[in-house]
Amino acid sequence: MSIKPLEAVPSLGHTLMAAAAEWRRRWRDRREIANFVQLNPDEAGRVARDLHLNIPALLEVTGHGTAGVRLLELRAHQCGIDLDVLRRTQPDVVRDLARCCALCRSKSRCARGLRADPENENWQTYCPNRQTFDAIHVH
Repeated sequence: MSIKPLEAVPSLGHTLMAAAAEWRRRWRDRREIANFVQLNPDEAGRVARDLHLNIPALLEVTGHGTAGVRLLELRAHQCGIDLDVLRRTQPDVVRDLARCCALCRSKSRCARGLRADPENENWQTYCPNRQTFDAIHVH
């Protein structure tokens, strides 16, 4: 009987170091955006308006990293929505979807659901983009 080697599983230390590095990067990014807003309030206001945000929401969105974008891509795909086509035809809708995902407080729940059972429709109870996905999917 041969013993199979264990698959490479990140150690707790490696996982904690990766989490700390991500937290540090997000903190640095958030600080840089805050400095930009403070030093260039007019330009920051234009950026926020272009994204249909106010300054506090811009600061919050930029502090969340890219997790929301990846979840949006996965959830849209699950719903049969091609984001590339939507970006070309309705860029404002995609921007709103991305903003909602970035500000969503259920990212970890969404990620767990997509990993564990992507066909489970429980996500519809907490997803801030559900109605938009439904409207897009109908058309």
